[in-house]
Amino acid sequence: MIMRVLILMTVISLVSVPVCAEFYKYRDANGVLRFTDNLMEVPEDQRENLKSYKESVTTEEKPQISESTKKAAALKNRNSRIEQMNGEREALAQTFSDLETERKTILDSAPDPQDQEAYEAHRQRISTFNEKIKAYEEKRKQFQEKIDAFNAEVQAE
Repeated sequence: MIMRVLILMTVISLVSVPVCAEFYKYRDANGVLRFTDNLMEVPEDQRENLKSYKESVTTEEKPQISESTKKAAALKNRNSRIEQMNGEREALAQTFSDLETERKTILDSAPDPQDQEAYEAHRQRISTFNEKIKAYEEKRKQFQEKIDAFNAEVQAE
């Protein structure tokens, strides 16, 4: 008999019990929306129009995610990252192609050194082009670092 009572008490203590809480929503003097669980914090002039809300919390465990679901999500995330990196790679390739076209145009349009104004404009164009190359190289370097980090993650798995 005592054993049955002990088993029954153990089972009852293991059953999850829902917990309820009440909280209030109001606007303060500055118009900021506030939430509180203490009715005394609500200004008296707002208590008659006060809305109260019930929050219930259960102690049930969240369902476990299976390993195959986790692997599928990880694979989907990896594929998404690969697609994003492929888009970045294509953008870099297009930028490189544009730079090559501009380089050829600059080389073909070299002015007469006697025309000082045209020569100075050409030098400025070359300087601007060199800045574009530096920016491209920085983007390419960052992209390569991203690829290396991704490959290291894949190797670690």
